[in-house]
Amino acid sequence: MKIKEIHKLISAGTYRKEVNVGDVFLLNIDGIGHIPGIVARNKCNIVFEKQFEIIIYIYNQILEHKHDPIVFDKNNLLFPPKIVLKNNWAKDFGFEYLYTLASGDVDTFSDHCFYSRTRGSYFNEHGNITEKFEPCGTKLLTNITVISCDILKKIKNIEVCM
Repeated sequence: MKIKEIHKLISAGTYRKEVNVGDVFLLNIDGIGHIPGIVARNKCNIVFEKQFEIIIYIYNQILEHKHDPIVFDKNNLLFPPKIVLKNNWAKDFGFEYLYTLASGDVDTFSDHCFYSRTRGSYFNEHGNITEKFEPCGTKLLTNITVISCDILKKIKNIEVCM
């Protein structure tokens, strides 16, 4: 499958001027369903020093309907936490914002681990070198297209050519 085809499968983004901790969103992929996620952190400097990055969780859950109940279980993620920018909440193409959980209802890990292949080191959500701990993601900015490719590979065993 080619990237152009992936773009045709992703729909219903919602523009967000500000992305907040506890924002619940969906990644809508035709042929798969609605995959829920949540914003775990919204003001990190893991990859870049001068631009806030966002840590998101993608839950290991596929909803048939957008308003089906979501199980917010940090121990049941489709992948380790991902690092994105707020441009992934764009109109017509991006994450679809649903609602924001109250801060006391947001169940996240106390810290996050990311591996840098270029430096061969592990970093926490503050950009500091750390020992590896789980779940451990990759210290790379990603986007809705790459996440969709990862989902297609994991759920449908479909390889995507960049």
